[in-house]
Amino acid sequence: MAKNVMRVAVLAMPQQLIIVLLLLLYMWALLHATAAAGGQRAGCSSKCGDVDIPFPFGIGVDCAWPRFDVVCNQSFTPPRPYTGEIEIIDISLEKGEMRFYSLVLQDYCNNSPNTTESSGIYSNFNATDTPFLFAEERNEFTAIGCGTIGLLWGKDDGSYLTGCITSCASLDAAAHDGEPCTGLGCCQVPSIPPNLNVLNLDWGNPSLVPNYAWNLGAPCSYAFVADKGCTCHDTDGSYECKCQFGYRGDGRKNDSQGRCRPMIPATIANAIAIVCIVIVLLGLFWLPKRWKRRVFFDNNGGRLLKDMDIIVFTEKELNKITNKKCTKIGEGAFGEVYKGNHNNQPVAVKYSIAKNMTQTHYKDVESINQNVFQTAFCQPKVPPSTTGQDAVVNEIKVQLQIRHPNIVRLIGCCMETEVPMLVFEFIPNGSLETVLHGIDQCSLSLQQRLNIAIGSAEALAYMHWHGHHQIIHGDIKPGNILLGDNLMPKVSDFGSSELTLKVKRARKWNVYADMNYIDPVYIKTGDFTDKSDVYSFGVVLLELITRKKAKYDDRSLPVEFVSHYEDEDTRRKMYDQDMLPTEASHPHCMECLDRMADIVLRCLENEVGKRPTMAEVLEELKKLIPLLTTTPVELVYNFRREDFGHAGSKRFVNRDGHKRVPTVLDWAIREYGSCSGSVAPACVSDHSHCNNSNNGEGYICKCSEGYDGNPYLKGNGGCIDIDECHLRTKSSIYGQLYPCYNGSRCQNTDGGYKCICRFPHRGDGTGKGCKPIIPLRIVATLATVCAMVALLGLAWFIRCEHKAWEQRGFFESNGGQLLKDMGVTTFTQEQLDTITNKKRTKIGKGTFGEVYKGLHDDQEVAVKYSTAKSSIRRGKYEFVKEMAFRKSISSNGDGTLGQKASVNEIIVQSQMRHDNVVRLIGCCMETEVPMLVFEFIPNGSLETVLHGPDLWALSLPERLDIAIGSAAALAYMHSLGLQSIIHGDVKPANILLGKDLVPKVSDFGSSKLGLATKEVCADKNYIDPVCMKTNIVTQKSDVYSFGIVLIELITRKKAKYDGRNVQSDFVNCHTDNNARREMYDQDMLHTDAHSLQPDQCIECLDTMAAIAVRCLKDDVDERPTMAEVLEELKQLRASNELMV
Repeated sequence: MAKNVMRVAVLAMPQQLIIVLLLLLYMWALLHATAAAGGQRAGCSSKCGDVDIPFPFGIGVDCAWPRFDVVCNQSFTPPRPYTGEIEIIDISLEKGEMRFYSLVLQDYCNNSPNTTESSGIYSNFNATDTPFLFAEERNEFTAIGCGTIGLLWGKDDGSYLTGCITSCASLDAAAHDGEPCTGLGCCQVPSIPPNLNVLNLDWGNPSLVPNYAWNLGAPCSYAFVADKGCTCHDTDGSYECKCQFGYRGDGRKNDSQGRCRPMIPATIANAIAIVCIVIVLLGLFWLPKRWKRRVFFDNNGGRLLKDMDIIVFTEKELNKITNKKCTKIGEGAFGEVYKGNHNNQPVAVKYSIAKNMTQTHYKDVESINQNVFQTAFCQPKVPPSTTGQDAVVNEIKVQLQIRHPNIVRLIGCCMETEVPMLVFEFIPNGSLETVLHGIDQCSLSLQQRLNIAIGSAEALAYMHWHGHHQIIHGDIKPGNILLGDNLMPKVSDFGSSELTLKVKRARKWNVYADMNYIDPVYIKTGDFTDKSDVYSFGVVLLELITRKKAKYDDRSLPVEFVSHYEDEDTRRKMYDQDMLPTEASHPHCMECLDRMADIVLRCLENEVGKRPTMAEVLEELKKLIPLLTTTPVELVYNFRREDFGHAGSKRFVNRDGHKRVPTVLDWAIREYGSCSGSVAPACVSDHSHCNNSNNGEGYICKCSEGYDGNPYLKGNGGCIDIDECHLRTKSSIYGQLYPCYNGSRCQNTDGGYKCICRFPHRGDGTGKGCKPIIPLRIVATLATVCAMVALLGLAWFIRCEHKAWEQRGFFESNGGQLLKDMGVTTFTQEQLDTITNKKRTKIGKGTFGEVYKGLHDDQEVAVKYSTAKSSIRRGKYEFVKEMAFRKSISSNGDGTLGQKASVNEIIVQSQMRHDNVVRLIGCCMETEVPMLVFEFIPNGSLETVLHGPDLWALSLPERLDIAIGSAAALAYMHSLGLQSIIHGDVKPANILLGKDLVPKVSDFGSSKLGLATKEVCADKNYIDPVCMKTNIVTQKSDVYSFGIVLIELITRKKAKYDGRNVQSDFVNCHTDNNARREMYDQDMLHTDAHSLQPDQCIECLDTMAAIAVRCLKDDVDERPTMAEVLEELKQLRASNELMV
């Protein structure tokens, strides 16, 4: 749409304006093309393959300064840059340097010890008439061998000659890897003279130096001039307590003297014993198990999980999924894992085992088992949290937060057991532990092992930097890394995991993990951080490259590896030798392993600060991928001990069939002006200056201080201002280069920066000059005052937070989230106080609360404040964590009567929409018993109208309309199929009268969903006697209660009047017309005398009486349904005799 609007706008422009815009766009593109060239002229290539080519170097016509031409050889992949016959490695504008590959001189290979014949080649490099000279401080001459004279000579006239001599009595006597080259098998000339443009390498007469080690197998001799930076230096480096039942008599003793002896005949005793055993079995296994399932479900947060995108299974469903634990696939510290099938997909079900149970818990269970009937009427005790329970709850909590391809996906859980049981996706190839160390070991290539390491590192790096929270795994080991299709690693088992804020780097908690992989720093200090996971990952990476367990042959693999790391031979012997033959064809195999070993060593550092983060480990591992995928032409060859007698550790490159080393050349603008007299035509950029070359004649251009870029170019590609303040935010290194002291604020300036002292300081922050504006004495006084204010604020904050935690706990315990999802409006306590003007107008009081009038969105509402309290005295809560508080909330089991009533009322009314049902506007779930907001009904209840102090004059049609409206509401509730609603407390007080006396049924605190239910709490004067006997309430119970209401409408007598029951009196005299008609409201008959004939009124009342008597039948089946009652009342109202 936006694009179409743009097209229309452009077409509507005048032609002149369009031309101007096109010119501006062209200029903008031209400027950006220059800047995008990466320090190169417009239209010129700034790269050849992977090498940057900055001006004055250039590829092509008019792209380079004279004699700085570069040829890009496209016959290679990637292409390679050349200047003359030498291949360029890289170019530095700042240093005026260029590195290239120079040839290695090789001699005396496979010859007799005294021969002077050379198999090497004479090496010559001539840079005459070029801008290049050999860098004096960057290069060094090295000769390697036993009995070798290496010569280095140069300059145009051959006036420069130097060299060095090597000797060794034996190979073992030669310098070892990493040791300095002092003549034993290796010698060096540490620097070369300046202004050197011709360089030749040659050998001296070998007969002058005896070679004692030749017959012992000394290898070739080598000589070369190489960059000092090409040397690779090694750096410094894992009771069973069973409660038995089935006793009889005194079960505290097992000996024969303590057993109860039969006091009655054996046959009767046996019969009694059988009955007792049946009762005990029912009581001990069925009822407590059912109660405990419900308690465990609530205590483990089952209600909350139902609202989330996670499946909650029952214990029975899990047994069906696993076919009663048919296939066991694993076992861990906190449980066993079985394979199952869910929705035609294989899954893994983790059955948790609760351990370390406290004695108090066993006493609680025993108490429940000993007294079934007492337990039936008391709240079940909640078992204390165990190690296994905490672990599984942690696992659920963590896995609900994360979604990653390298993390095992949690499908669902069962919360009906003390320790929840979890259902995961099934990973087919088992764990890395099994693959590496199992009975049937799988063959793993280095590429596969590297991929496993990278995938595992990606999962941990994702966890460590997940949103605003950091997730620490706590138990990284091969057994917790599962391998899926194509050996894709997936991290699992988050039982020891913890969620922490990123800013809080260290946490102390009990970590239950394998001691062979746990961080030794945690064992000493108790501080567990993300770097503890890094240590464990280092042990896993070490197992990958060695295929040795963290504990093998009573030795610690990490300790063994670190101690032998510097000995290259011993270290490399620790690598998995079975892997090496499969990788021998690839020259990068050993280098890759060495670099992985270096990562391991850094992960195992005893000093936590020196360990890398998982993100850094991941980045370093990814850099190893090209080593295993590059072509053989680019392979790097490392000369080892067997190549030249322990001497040095130079890294050579195989280029075009010859061994080569990187060598450094100094370049400069040798002609076309000089720095003298400020004539330097090459320095064309603004903010650039000329520097004389340190090596020979000529000059190089540099950007002025505070600027960076290419000084040989104009415009955007040249020297531009360095934003020092922005760089300071990127790395601590820049913070040291561009310091701002005393907390001063960095502000960028043209060609520099300044540090502005922050309030309340003054001065210059760049020179440590920020001083406080206010003297320290006054600051101390103010700090004391602020501390007192802060303490008061903290106390206030704690009080507010405690209240907030309590409100959140009640909100979740009462199912607030569920109601939100159902579209029910939820209010806070403060909003309700505003609506009711702090409970100013009280309009009613009931069993479970008080009702106040209020105003919401300019409409009158009724707010029901519940007053029922918990059966457990809560007192004042201590300041504890939110999760602990929630557990204390959930310990109340199913809640109090008031709480259940309010929740029932919300659930019922949220599902109903009817003109004769009071509309629920919203609720507040932040209190122990929820508070409800209804539409305001102005005329009060039918109870007040019929029996209140100010009796209303009600005509018979009005009473009939009230009966019809009430019956319509009840019939609607009963007609909702399987979700039918039983009111449970139908009475005049729960029938409110709105405008024009329209009845509206209210107060659904005793309502239930379903065809039949138990435990209803209602007014005893209206409750069904059948319900009192059976403790079962059905739809016919509402019919009975409505019958009493109908009798009150036609008699205007209370259900309980003068110590008598109106329904009993009415039923007893129903067959006697005179006695029955005397019970009718005589005032009503008098009021209706002018609108209806007396015989018509009596006939109508008799019909209503007959309906009421049928509703009060003792036989439930003989009672009509509310739909039938409604139909009969409507027919009565429609009859012509009753039309007013």
